[in-house]
Amino acid sequence: VGLQNRPVYFTPFVGRAPELTRLAEYLAEPNIRLVTLLGPGGVGKTRLASEAAAAASPHFTHGAWFFPLAEVASQREMIDHLARALGLQFSSRDTEAHQREQRLLTHLQPWHALFVLDNFEQLLAARPFLTALLTEAPGLMLLVTSREPLELQAEWQLPLHGLTQTASDRSEGDSLALFTLLARQQNPDFVVDEQSRPHLLAICALLDGLPLGLELAAAWLRHMSAAEILAALQENLDFLQTNRQDIELRHRSLRAVFEQSWRNLAPEEQTQFLRLSLFRAGFDRAAAAAVAEADSLLLTRLYLVSLLKEDEERRYQLHPLVSQFARELLAADPALAAATERR
Repeated sequence: VGLQNRPVYFTPFVGRAPELTRLAEYLAEPNIRLVTLLGPGGVGKTRLASEAAAAASPHFTHGAWFFPLAEVASQREMIDHLARALGLQFSSRDTEAHQREQRLLTHLQPWHALFVLDNFEQLLAARPFLTALLTEAPGLMLLVTSREPLELQAEWQLPLHGLTQTASDRSEGDSLALFTLLARQQNPDFVVDEQSRPHLLAICALLDGLPLGLELAAAWLRHMSAAEILAALQENLDFLQTNRQDIELRHRSLRAVFEQSWRNLAPEEQTQFLRLSLFRAGFDRAAAAAVAEADSLLLTRLYLVSLLKEDEERRYQLHPLVSQFARELLAADPALAAATERR
């Protein structure tokens, strides 16, 4: 009966046709039990997961269930959270964590269902529980959203990047389509004309199609023209923020999104990432190793969390706004900045 506990949205779903098709294929394949949607905050992981799960729910005997985990801090809390949502009550004897886990696993053993586990990145220590779920409940399929890969044998990763952008002035593209829709929330008469189109396309490109960035930028159309928004965005990363109370704190600014991805890196990875910000154009693996001591594993990790872009020739580039953020951090550490420049 649809997706249980489905998040409520106030705008239509735009784009993501290739990703929806791929997810539909994964969710229809019995041998695929764990799919992770990977990407930074604000890229639309939750929205895409809920759309895909809702479409797939009729194929599961016990339906599809959505579990928001952003406020859940431990495996025990997650087990209690799942049990409450599923209507499972623990007895007075179930006081130990392993007892509650076993009760939940036993309850789910006969289930044929799809579980969406949203915002799993702070629960990586609970990955063994996911393996136990897949082992003890053979009819269960897990669709996980995370800023970090789970690195489990059963995992199928689907990195999520920004919405598609226009290939020509005659083609609108998903980024501009979403921006236009959001703009009409502010002004019902908003239209994309020949004067504003180049600026709007530049905004979409600068934001790399990030839905959160497009939403934050569109809100400024009440006060500024597209050209003014573009200029402000190029000058100051902190321009894109909102005080809307129905938006989570972690999604009220692009800086907050970047800082979360930054904090998830180990100290050595943070240093290497900051060194990469010195590249104003693209770079290859050899250059990354020489300047930043960054190996292939780190480059892949940064790509998976959308801090790096990779082209077909295996050249890498920091997104302009990510690069701006990294250079600010590098400037705040003069010793590291000087050492990096000498390289």
